Amino acid sequence: MVPSLSPIRLFATLAVALAFFTGCHGGEEAKGAETSEIPQVQVAKPVVADIPISLQYTANVQAIFQERAVPEDVSGYLTSVDFENGQFVQKGQILASIDKSPYIQKLEEAREQLAEASAEVHNHELLVERYGMMLKSKLIAQQDFDNQETALEVAQAKLKHARDQQNLAKVYLDFCDIRAPFTGYTTDRLLDPGQYISPQGPPVALVQKIDTLRVFIDVIEHDIPLVKIGQEVEIQVDAFPTRVFPGTVTYIAQAVAPDTRTMRLEADIPNKDGGLRSGMYANVRVVVGHIKGAILVPDTALATSTRGAAVFPVKDGRMERAPVELGYDLGRFVQVTSGLDPSQDIVIAGRDLVKLGERVKPVPTALHFSLSKAISD
Repeated sequence: MVPSLSPIRLFATLAVALAFFTGCHGGEEAKGAETSEIPQVQVAKPVVADIPISLQYTANVQAIFQERAVPEDVSGYLTSVDFENGQFVQKGQILASIDKSPYIQKLEEAREQLAEASAEVHNHELLVERYGMMLKSKLIAQQDFDNQETALEVAQAKLKHARDQQNLAKVYLDFCDIRAPFTGYTTDRLLDPGQYISPQGPPVALVQKIDTLRVFIDVIEHDIPLVKIGQEVEIQVDAFPTRVFPGTVTYIAQAVAPDTRTMRLEADIPNKDGGLRSGMYANVRVVVGHIKGAILVPDTALATSTRGAAVFPVKDGRMERAPVELGYDLGRFVQVTSGLDPSQDIVIAGRDLVKLGERVKPVPTALHFSLSKAISD
């Protein structure tokens, strides 16, 4: 006879069995949930590269050569203006013209005077020839012949003067066309047809030569020992945020301004494609040296606080904090001078979702370092 269980004992047995089954099944679910909830972080090894040491300044880009477009030695009212602001012009191209009628009249007068002087010389030459024959025949005195030769010389001097006046009148007539002094760009059209222009007055325009531009940098006293003529310079402007324009230091003042305690430095920037324009605001870097084998990390891998700077390596599957010392800031990348092994993986993204010491799932990522992009981005 099989002993029967009382209702109370039967209920207790079923409860224990249900608890055992539920516990085993629930443990497996919890374990799976724990595995699936481990946060992922992107990790990468630092970059090792040679980097320049540079001084950072700001400056305005300026044209080296700029000239006023005015007439030479002539004045008058403008009859035409043949350019627009910002137009590219070739050397010798006519930009404007002034009223030529007074100078055409002067040229005609000079031609008439030249014709009269030429005829006078011709007459005196015939007279000298005739007086010479008469002198040989002793029909006139030597003094008469000498007087005629003197008259010829005077007529020849008048002819030379008349010829010079004609040439000068031609030059003045040519000056009525105001030409570009060199190949470049026009700026600031200042006069219009009908307005008076003279060599000393306002120009019809300014013409700038921009195949080479210049930046003027006021170097602070602390940086003066580092700068030298011939050093590399790099500038960037807002119009071309990803482009670096190289140049060279060409002049150092060698004297400190007493009011600002700075020293003026000039650098020339080649601009063969005309991308830069005079007046642009530029960020300037003067390269004063290089660091070989610098350890670089992305700025996203760094955290700074009152305790200093730190990176976050992953060890044994957990994120840790490692204090570091920083060097030069290149923008997107920063130099680490101590506290970091270049073979060590560090977190570069996802750090904000993880607590220190928490388990993480590292996702390796390769860093691609470009000096120009690191600085410009």
